[in-house]
Amino acid sequence: MNDCPFCQKLDAKPIFPLPEGRENAENQTAWAKWDNYPASPGHLLVLPKRHVPSWFALSAQEQIDILDLVDECQKMLSREFEPQGYNVGFNDGKAAGQTINHFHMHVIPRF
Repeated sequence: MNDCPFCQKLDAKPIFPLPEGRENAENQTAWAKWDNYPASPGHLLVLPKRHVPSWFALSAQEQIDILDLVDECQKMLSREFEPQGYNVGFNDGKAAGQTINHFHMHVIPRF
């Protein structure tokens, strides 16, 4: 796990500030960060705090928390960027194109 870039960044807490009095985009088991290689302005990743490679290995609570945070991030992105649409999804496993072995869901605003 020490070589996982997401786990290393979680330790450093490089998550983005949210408006409306929330300190950071996180909840009990999940957090969000700006994508380092954004497909468009505002591209976010939502991840579990626990190092888990697959959506299917997450607990039910982690899945719920990730989806709740996706909704929260979408609302913030709508206010800040006013996109015309979104791509939301993930690649699960190397054969599916997953390049970092820590589950992450993309929230990509489209213009």
